[in-house]
Amino acid sequence: MQQVGRQIQAAATGSAFSRAWRRGAGLVFCLLVAVLLSSLLSLGNPPGTSGAIAAASHASVIVGFRADVPPLERVALVWKHGGCVVRANETLGFVVASVDEPASFMGRISQESEVRYAEPNSRVRAMYTPDDPQYDQQWALPDIKADLAWDVTMGSKEITIAIVDSGIDYDHPDLAGNYVSGGYDWVNDDNDPWDDEGHGTMCAGVAAAVTGNGVGVAGIAQVNVMAEKVLDHTGTGDAADVAEGVQHAVDQGANIISLSLGQDSPSSAVGQACQYAWDHGCLVVAAAGNDGEDSVLYPAARETVVCVGATDKSDQHCSFSHTGPEMELSAPGVSILSTDLDDGYATAQGTSMAAPHVAGVAALVWSAGPALTNQEVRDILTQTADDLGPEGWDEQFGYGKVDAQAALSAVPPSVDLVDPDQGNQGESLSVTVAGSNLLEAISLDFGAGITVDGFTAETTEISADISIAEDAPLGSRDVTVTTPAGSNTLADGFTVVAATPPETPDNLQPEDSVTGVSLTPTLASSLFSDPGADDTHAASQWQVSTTPGSYSGDALVYDSDADAANLTEITLPPDILTGHAIYYWRVRHRDNHDAWSDWSDETSFTTASQPPTTPTNQSPVDGATGVSLTPVLEASSFSDPDPGDAHSASQWRISTDSGGYSSPVLDVTVDTGDLTRYSVPEGTLGYSTTYYWQVRYQDDHNTWSDWSDETSFTTLNRPPLQPFNVSPWNGETGVSLTPTLVSTEFIDPDAGDLHVASQWQVTLTRDDYEYPVYDSGIAYAARTSVTLPAGRLTFATKYYWHVRHRDNHKNWSPWSEETAFTTLSQAPDQPDNLSPADGVAQVSLAPTLQSSPFSDADEGDSHAVTHWELTSSQGDYSAPLFDAVVQSGEGADLTSVAVPSGELDYRTTYYWRVRYQDSYGTWSEWSEETSFTTVPDSSPPVTPVVDDYGEDTASASELQARWTSSDPESGIAEYMYAIGTSPGETDVVDWTSAGTDTEVACTGLTLTSGTTYYFAVKARNAHGVWSEVGVSDGIMVMDGQPQDDGGQATDGGGDQEEEPDDEATTGLGDCACLPVTQALSGTSLLLGWVVFGLSWWAGYGVVRRMGRCKRGTSTSAGGHLGDTAG
Repeated sequence: MQQVGRQIQAAATGSAFSRAWRRGAGLVFCLLVAVLLSSLLSLGNPPGTSGAIAAASHASVIVGFRADVPPLERVALVWKHGGCVVRANETLGFVVASVDEPASFMGRISQESEVRYAEPNSRVRAMYTPDDPQYDQQWALPDIKADLAWDVTMGSKEITIAIVDSGIDYDHPDLAGNYVSGGYDWVNDDNDPWDDEGHGTMCAGVAAAVTGNGVGVAGIAQVNVMAEKVLDHTGTGDAADVAEGVQHAVDQGANIISLSLGQDSPSSAVGQACQYAWDHGCLVVAAAGNDGEDSVLYPAARETVVCVGATDKSDQHCSFSHTGPEMELSAPGVSILSTDLDDGYATAQGTSMAAPHVAGVAALVWSAGPALTNQEVRDILTQTADDLGPEGWDEQFGYGKVDAQAALSAVPPSVDLVDPDQGNQGESLSVTVAGSNLLEAISLDFGAGITVDGFTAETTEISADISIAEDAPLGSRDVTVTTPAGSNTLADGFTVVAATPPETPDNLQPEDSVTGVSLTPTLASSLFSDPGADDTHAASQWQVSTTPGSYSGDALVYDSDADAANLTEITLPPDILTGHAIYYWRVRHRDNHDAWSDWSDETSFTTASQPPTTPTNQSPVDGATGVSLTPVLEASSFSDPDPGDAHSASQWRISTDSGGYSSPVLDVTVDTGDLTRYSVPEGTLGYSTTYYWQVRYQDDHNTWSDWSDETSFTTLNRPPLQPFNVSPWNGETGVSLTPTLVSTEFIDPDAGDLHVASQWQVTLTRDDYEYPVYDSGIAYAARTSVTLPAGRLTFATKYYWHVRHRDNHKNWSPWSEETAFTTLSQAPDQPDNLSPADGVAQVSLAPTLQSSPFSDADEGDSHAVTHWELTSSQGDYSAPLFDAVVQSGEGADLTSVAVPSGELDYRTTYYWRVRYQDSYGTWSEWSEETSFTTVPDSSPPVTPVVDDYGEDTASASELQARWTSSDPESGIAEYMYAIGTSPGETDVVDWTSAGTDTEVACTGLTLTSGTTYYFAVKARNAHGVWSEVGVSDGIMVMDGQPQDDGGQATDGGGDQEEEPDDEATTGLGDCACLPVTQALSGTSLLLGWVVFGLSWWAGYGVVRRMGRCKRGTSTSAGGHLGDTAG
């Protein structure tokens, strides 16, 4: 509250001056000062006044003085400039002065050298802070100073904002309290403007979310908000719907229309609708556009529309916000937290968010100044905007960022009435000045002859004490209130009457304390009487109250005001009084000089008792569909014409037959709990059925009201049946990263129900969909299949999914049973051909192909298969010469493969490639093709000459041989030998590689006495060409002294076409073949001869245990190997 007036209160100081002021001696002190200074100042009244009848509409001003100015001089300076000191603080050096014209007074006294400052004694108040839990995230509200504006007004339910957008989620707990019906759904052509996109709900929350409800966010203005749905679920609509939505909102009484939509080219229909709104006193606010262009979208570009751009947290112009000559205001447009669908909250950006900020501030302005025109509201918003960018208006910010506090400070006051509205000459009385935006009042003026002794200002009223001079002019006069924003005058707001009023009348009828009085009684008073012989009865005023002695506020139920027709009796109109209630009344008379008598002595009467007011059915609303099988029936609050009557019982009944309640499906009387609500028990109602219902109330006098007017509702359709996941099938692997999820077809037990939407969810964790990797939301297009967008799934990962269907009654089926699928793995990295190197020549006819090590981007993937292809035609692998697939396994080499002999030709260029498969069955790309050229044609090596050291016989466990060969072209690359019982046979030792060694000793053989054995040897050159087989002379094994079988020379027993098996090993037993020089040398050679001789001499029998074969390079033609098996 702001207190202005003669409140004599000094600061708590120890000075005599301050103590005198605190003891209430201020008036005496002022008189003393007046006497002392009269010779200097010619005191009678402060300068500028004219005696007792001077206008005295006093305001309060603080004047600060230099510390060295004495108290009396301070008082004198204030008096000199037309003020009177009413308080003083010596410690801080200021006084509080009551003055007539504060602005003029402060300007004059500030020129005095003794004065440090002069300022209004402004109002200080506690600041309102909402308890909405997410308010601290709403940076935009303090940015536009909405929090400071709320200390003036939070809005009035006389003001309505229409959100012309995608509709409003009017059940949202942060919107329901401010939402009003009356809007329309122009998209679906019904009266249910439900939001199925979310944009309109966010705009509504910015402008008018419920503030201070302990829920969610705070809205700018606590006003009514309605919806005109012109945008569909995709956020688009047509111009005709927008035009009709604007016009309909105007016709429904909207004051402000918020349009967070636009189009590049103008629509004449929309323009005409905006003109219609402006002509009907509405303010239209629209978003400038979000594409960063230098031309404003329509309808924001219209003259009848306030164009709004967006700013960020640093008061910078948002890059996306359009600019242009039509730009008018700016408002926050980034990181705007607001209401969202499904009782949620979300953050958005754009001029769509900026526009409702301006709409909300406009609603505050209109709440503070309900008499303002739309042009006046528009001017206040632009004139008080916080100038940004270049000084003054510019194309980016318009007039600047909207400032709620400054805008409210610029709203001029409005004065509606003064109570009481008259006073006698010489009378002092308290009056109430009612109106709007009065909080910052700095002066109150009743005209000549009336002094305002002090006043206390609130937003909607000023309580003042006034003194009427004895010679104050008679008759009515204007009452003026002045605030920093301006002044407002109530013409003929107060009347001064003569001091000789008519005589006080008497109350005659009804008699005092009479009961059973009609609700429209006739009040009668005594006849008019006035001391003035010529005075006549000009009017009477009748008042009826519910509280003895109180005739203001809610207690006053009837006031005739000055009634010139009903002078001595009046019949009260209907609907004023209630039954079974006590009323108090009085009357006064007025003469032809506008002088009022005193009020008559108050008397009372009691009205007759009445039944309760007929209740009304409120919920479900009449004609509602999709109602639960256990609805809560809700009726209007209990009301009874008889004051004090209480609600004692309610009777509820439901029928399937309109108007027929002889066999209701429910008939129950409730006398406990909430008697205006009843929860229908489970099992009472059935699906898809229309029901009719009524309720009536009983008061505590056992009187029943009439039945409410019957209304109907239809229960919900049954939900669709649970769908099933069809594809990917449960457990499917190798699924694409953008799979198409497929469900079974829509099935609903209610015939005629349609499949309008589905919802699909995919998650990484079984049965956990709190944070899904994909959620389609309400998918109107993807009903039985949906293709997941790229970027949601990753390779080689298991996912779980489910789906549900929704019918055209907004009923959801149960979620399908969850199934799983695994995405395909990433392909292994492309391998490289390592050997033979690309373009190399002189390659063997049986080369080994070598590739790079396996590598895969999927963690944990392993090398499972390798595929090799070799061709003689570059790039053509339709019929490869060599095609090998190698599986992983023990000992398998997946990075090299030997091309078998016989596959390649001499002097030929071959091309080859390789690819890898991982453990998920995914192939890499083929390696980059490389080539090699095989060796030219080559002659075989010289057939080896095999020598058995000239021995014709051998022991039963040892054989040895040596050989020679050569190759003139490339040299010998490998020898292979075998032992058989016939020349060229391999029945004793199969073909065995000797490397490049030219002799071998085999011991530990199981040989038969009397049998001749033959060595066979063949050589391979560096080109892979084999010689013919050379065979040794036969060696007979004897059971004593060995004998030569005469020897035999053959052609080798083999031919060049019979190439040795690469896998050939020792044929019999565990014999080991080692080079002679490795097996025996030096002393060991001599020891071998000794052992052999002893063994032969001792006759070790025919059969010997398995020994070992030793091979080596011959060092002398006549050397001999002994048995070293021992």
